[in-house]
Amino acid sequence: MPHRPPTGSYIAPAKALLLNASYSQKGFSVLLGVKRLDNMDYRSDRTATLTNLTTNFLPALTRQHIYNLAATIYPYGTVPNGEMAYQGDISYKIKKGTLLGGKYGTDLTLNIAGVNDIERTAAPNDTFGYESRFFDVSKTVLFRDINLEISHKWNKDFKTTLMYMYFAYNKDIVQFQNYASNFYGIVRGHIVVADINYKFSKKVGLHAELQNLYTKQDLGSWAMILAEVSFAPHWFVAVLDQYNYGNYDKTQRIHYVTGSVVYTRGAHRFAATYGRQRAGIFCVGVFAVTCLHQTA
Repeated sequence: MPHRPPTGSYIAPAKALLLNASYSQKGFSVLLGVKRLDNMDYRSDRTATLTNLTTNFLPALTRQHIYNLAATIYPYGTVPNGEMAYQGDISYKIKKGTLLGGKYGTDLTLNIAGVNDIERTAAPNDTFGYESRFFDVSKTVLFRDINLEISHKWNKDFKTTLMYMYFAYNKDIVQFQNYASNFYGIVRGHIVVADINYKFSKKVGLHAELQNLYTKQDLGSWAMILAEVSFAPHWFVAVLDQYNYGNYDKTQRIHYVTGSVVYTRGAHRFAATYGRQRAGIFCVGVFAVTCLHQTA
């Protein structure tokens, strides 16, 4: 059930609205979305907090990033207590045979997303409950994400993707559901990514990523490098290093290095991973042999 005040108090009814509209034609597409949530925090235990014991899935109306620093350092999910979100996504393919399109064309994607808290007023004669008119939006920013991605295939063996992202992340509310604190404030930063794919032969390929997250807040700036070598059709090895080079505590400027060996056959995937895992939000796949050195 939703988080509720003590018995006898006014309870704000749970409300949700999700609207999506899309348009597409060859080489061009637009996606627009609006979402509002109010008191949609359903849990199997009313006293649970943070991400514990949730029983409903509330999709985020923001881009689901695939690059490491954008997806894991300041990821945005959903604030079930209340949020008003919007998203716009535009994709365009520069035609083949043009100066900027080249032989294979160039893909451009612009995504803009924003989330604010909702406006609340105290319920009449009740200090525990609240009321919120459906389209009242608070000035409190929960999240902002503006990103541009450019993908270009240079020849049959070589492809690159470049991404720039600006973000604003209200860590106090999004991560800790603390509306009274301004301990972290809104963390603002910039992320740049260079993604390279190259085929040495039909069986051997390289995937490499260079990423940088720049911010003067929270833990400071991060860099990440990833190298994956695949040996078709069954094997690939990978090495990843996250480096918190901008941490104001110089003793915490740590390299978080992880190595993996993966074997696939048919629908089965077996992975052995060993490395140092930074403290924070992360997911571990099922049926993977994983050894992690957890550090704060």
